[in-house]
Amino acid sequence: MDRLSDHRFTANHFRLYLHAAALNLLVRFRREIADPPAAPAGDVPLAALPEPARKRYQNARRRRDTLGEGHPATWRVLLIKVAASVVVSCRRIVVRLSGSWPNRHFFEQVAQHVCRRPAVPHFWTG
Repeated sequence: MDRLSDHRFTANHFRLYLHAAALNLLVRFRREIADPPAAPAGDVPLAALPEPARKRYQNARRRRDTLGEGHPATWRVLLIKVAASVVVSCRRIVVRLSGSWPNRHFFEQVAQHVCRRPAVPHFWTG
């Protein structure tokens, strides 16, 4: 919200609306991609665990599931801010990524998830 510097209310409102929509989309996508480790044994919710056990679980989750636990800045650094070559032809658009890119496995994980999703009709009514 620190970029709402336009003197017109409508422009600031629209910018804030787009930011909120993008953040909600990212949070929903992050929840779909998430693959957390199994919860500790017992019927106790994670928030009720004693501090050392809760901290161990959260650290294990961050190591195992970087994208599911990641903040928007983590997603931006790992997936969105990527150097790529884009080749546009008559029939297709090809995005060429570097073979030595260290976060390629994250990109492949997200791409496989997107390819497995069923198509949504154009008249989707949620």
